[in-house]
Amino acid sequence: MYIDEVTLAFSLAGALFLQVFDTLPQDREVNPGELIVIPCKVRNRKGECAWLKDGVVVGKIPMKYTFNREPDDGDCGITITNTQLEDDDGLWQCQVTQASLQELTLTSPEVKLTVREAPYPPIIEDSTIQIVQGDPFTARANEPKRLHCLARKGNPPAILKWFLNDVEITTNVNQTNIRDLEKRKTWQAVSALDMTFAKEDNHKMLKCVAIHDAYDTKAKDITVQLGILLVTHFVSLSTRVLTNLHRLS
Repeated sequence: MYIDEVTLAFSLAGALFLQVFDTLPQDREVNPGELIVIPCKVRNRKGECAWLKDGVVVGKIPMKYTFNREPDDGDCGITITNTQLEDDDGLWQCQVTQASLQELTLTSPEVKLTVREAPYPPIIEDSTIQIVQGDPFTARANEPKRLHCLARKGNPPAILKWFLNDVEITTNVNQTNIRDLEKRKTWQAVSALDMTFAKEDNHKMLKCVAIHDAYDTKAKDITVQLGILLVTHFVSLSTRVLTNLHRLS
């Protein structure tokens, strides 16, 4: 019994001095060129601090990556200077090496550092035909129509919103984000709008807004004016049904 109590006492004492995280790294977003700190603080630190990006060990590089391998206060946080999309955007992880054979390496969950990249201004497409800013867009009344709004080469992807005469359209709208094939680590945001326009929509302004923190104004938009065609049917003397399209004034 005495031996078991001693063993338990030593085990409890050892547990009290195990390396544990006091502060875990957290996801961060930053604009290009800015400085960012990813926090990581360890209680009872005895091993050496290390950082991994996308699974690869990162070295201490003056004026770029700065952290203390053996901080007395356990602060293993890394300072990243002059952040760049190609170099720094990715998954980061804080580690502390084992201090004895009885301990495991202390490893934090991976966190995402996002280096923002301003997307191109949004465009509206009808099928694959781009609608030019300010040009009228012609649609038939009471016929379903699908339009797409795109904002390319952004990181993270832009948030896209549709408006009709400055009233947000919240139904029959679906946004998907896919990797942009033309520029690494950027996204193409695509919002599909399924809409059936009525004759009352003639001359209304249809707008798509791209929202992104890397824009100077935080948002950019494209606006087109609707030109609604009214479809009428009539029967000729030869009993043929004829269709006539005319633009509403």
